Amino acid sequence: MRAISTWTGGSSGKKTGSRNRAVLKWLGAGVLFALAAFAPLAASAGDGVPAPQTDAARIHAAIDGAGTKIDNRDPGGARDVLLATMASAAYANATPYDRYFAQRLLAWSYLDLNDHPAALLWARKATQSPSADEVDWQMRVRAAAWTDDFDDASASLIALARRWPGAISGLSDRAIGHVTAHVSAAVSDDRAYALFGALVDAGWVPNDAYLDIDDLLLALTRYALERGDAARAKAYGARIWTADLLIEMRADSRFDAVVAFAPDHFDVAKALDRNLARYRTLAAAQPDKLEGVVTLAAHLNSMGREREALALLDAALARIAAGKAFSDQAEKLNWAYDTRSTALIGLGRRDEAAGAMARGAVTDENGEPNVSQAINLADVYNGMGRPDDALASVARIDLNYPSPYGRMSLQSARACAYAQLNKKEELAPILAYLKSHAHDGERTVLSALICANDSDGAAANVIARLEDPAQRSMMLLDLQDYLVRPAPFSPDFHRRWLGLRARSDVRAAIAKAGRIQFYPMASLGY
Repeated sequence: MRAISTWTGGSSGKKTGSRNRAVLKWLGAGVLFALAAFAPLAASAGDGVPAPQTDAARIHAAIDGAGTKIDNRDPGGARDVLLATMASAAYANATPYDRYFAQRLLAWSYLDLNDHPAALLWARKATQSPSADEVDWQMRVRAAAWTDDFDDASASLIALARRWPGAISGLSDRAIGHVTAHVSAAVSDDRAYALFGALVDAGWVPNDAYLDIDDLLLALTRYALERGDAARAKAYGARIWTADLLIEMRADSRFDAVVAFAPDHFDVAKALDRNLARYRTLAAAQPDKLEGVVTLAAHLNSMGREREALALLDAALARIAAGKAFSDQAEKLNWAYDTRSTALIGLGRRDEAAGAMARGAVTDENGEPNVSQAINLADVYNGMGRPDDALASVARIDLNYPSPYGRMSLQSARACAYAQLNKKEELAPILAYLKSHAHDGERTVLSALICANDSDGAAANVIARLEDPAQRSMMLLDLQDYLVRPAPFSPDFHRRWLGLRARSDVRAAIAKAGRIQFYPMASLGY
């Protein structure tokens, strides 16, 4: 029998890990069973004549054969063997451990086949066994995540974090991010507090060195404050290093005690410098990764140091042109063009920015059509007063293809174009769609309302978000004062934004929620 002992999930949600063949032992309930402990497939009846196999031995052999098929990358064959075995009359005489292992292998087979609902069904059965280990719970988390069963996924992830904290790293960042990003809305704040706390307490960090857990820490800080646990809130808040999130906490009066506890940590200018040093170190440690260049350049853009960002990106693109590819070029090249476009916008070179974004828009992302840059290109064109070009850049995007947030961004770009063209009949249904799906992207709704010159609607959006505990700090982040620089939006859009901030009802809502201050960062868009 091959005991599946390790696995990792890939960014696509498909299995990318390996299995270790363990012919001398089975792993279960923390006990190693020697192969000799199991009934042999054929016992000697004397004189070299094999005795007939027992039902239990036949079932054991069938399960072993299914394991071999999985090892040989034949999950469909393994599934068929296991289902036929379970349907046989002999299965009634299978040992409890064989039953458990059959369920485990069947869950694995369905995961390999990307049949996540079936994988979840069998992973649930396997985890009910006293022999279940961290691998079974990893499979259950993964199957539940890609079935969008966030209740099961979060509960399983909590169980994994508490019993086998080291096993969390065996899950893909994408799978864990998929769960954490949805759990608050899909389940409850109490479940989110338990899940995020379990992950942080287990010492989990993403496998990708360029990712962080600051969003979880910020949520935990807020949840702790809401539950009157100031000490825990201060401990979580002191671990946040991302400048944007530090600004959110400084701007939101709910976090005043946390900020006052460690004022030097919440100095945004110092945080920007700390982050810059970190990204330089990461990029230098992985010179074959384009991600390091893009991340470092994006951070330089955020600091208003676009010339340095542009020099980095141009050097990387020249390396690629010379035939020296980066190992992650297939998934990061389009973002290099995107970040280059942002740098050019910051330098006031809009025509070149549009060209860079257009180059990114025709560059596949991991072999898939590039939707993100096509939408971003539409935003650039809208800011340049070229609404027809904006519409053309997104004309071929199927509304069913992007993520929910991607659909909102697409519709917002279309709304801004139709508003400039004064095409009210086309604009109206898009605004209706955006408002009815606001939970998928509140910020995109606000942008469309400003484009449409709907001051009252935009003010209502801002005030509602300031009154929403989950949205408040993010809305305050947008409302702060930043470095003066050319924005991707049009001058009319920016004037409307300033007018929106100056409204008495908006000012009153801001004063109730927090404050506006200046930060040495580039504008976040408005």
